[in-house]
Amino acid sequence: MDGLEPDDPGLNETWCRTATYPAFRHDSEPYWPEEWEWAVIPVNRLKNPTFEEGLPEAGAWRTRGLHPYEERACVNFLRSQKGDVGGYQTLGPIQPGTEYILWAQMHLNAVAAAADAWIGLQAGDTDLGTERVSARKGQYRHWRTYMVRYRSGKSGVDPAVGQPLVVTFGAHLTAEADEGADAPVAFARWDDFFLLTGEAEVAE
Repeated sequence: MDGLEPDDPGLNETWCRTATYPAFRHDSEPYWPEEWEWAVIPVNRLKNPTFEEGLPEAGAWRTRGLHPYEERACVNFLRSQKGDVGGYQTLGPIQPGTEYILWAQMHLNAVAAAADAWIGLQAGDTDLGTERVSARKGQYRHWRTYMVRYRSGKSGVDPAVGQPLVVTFGAHLTAEADEGADAPVAFARWDDFFLLTGEAEVAE
């Protein structure tokens, strides 16, 4: 864990501040989760999560107004840009009693116009959680990991269960740029998407 960069999934603020990380010992007491605890399955459910394959039209991501750059999904906003840009990936149906954890790196640079960027989870068209980053004109939001969590309920109770799980991300300008601004007025970038799932331990 010493080799991980700050804000990588797995590090928390206390570890970063103190540089004291968990120690794992062979002679420690065995640990078994309680029935009510959640076990995270460390398998990324997303295809092309780091955009190494670019953004092919027939790929896993469906995008609008984005372009790939150095294995990232990016947008360079012009002053005339209207409306949202973004992308999404549709996965299998949401399972009952399951926790979904979405991580992604996001960056926003509002050079000459205020902007907003986000990542989120949806059940079809229904929002399950969104994490946003906003910047006023002249603000620069450095690369950072953002997280969205959703825990589904029981089948027949939670209307999201059984619907397709959709991972979304996007951005838009929230104010007009100054007159005469012809170069890109804001930049947004995304990288390293992770979608992990966990389910409650079931007693035998």
